[in-house]
Amino acid sequence: EGFVKAAVDFFQGKPIDVVVSNAGINPMAGHTLDMSDDLFDKIMNVNVKSHWQLIKLCRPHLAPKASIILVSSVGGVQPAPPLGLYCISKTALVSLGRVLAQDMGQLDVRVNT
Repeated sequence: EGFVKAAVDFFQGKPIDVVVSNAGINPMAGHTLDMSDDLFDKIMNVNVKSHWQLIKLCRPHLAPKASIILVSSVGGVQPAPPLGLYCISKTALVSLGRVLAQDMGQLDVRVNT
């Protein structure tokens, strides 16, 4: 919340034209089903939920015809087994981008991954 407020304040309340959301972690590699629940939650929170939260916070401040870019990974479309949870999270991010593109397209806002 503080990040978005600081940006809005810095630009003196002018609408946001572009949002680039670039967050991702992969703290561990290995067999997907051997990973702990805590690790799963950590990866999903950073790699998916943080993007969703940022866009929610920015939405009231977006300019007409604004662009949102969610930075994903090739792992989101071509999984690599030792990075299973990371790839799953990036696939979810690609899907989030597609859903938001439809939702926000009605507001004349573009969303791409």
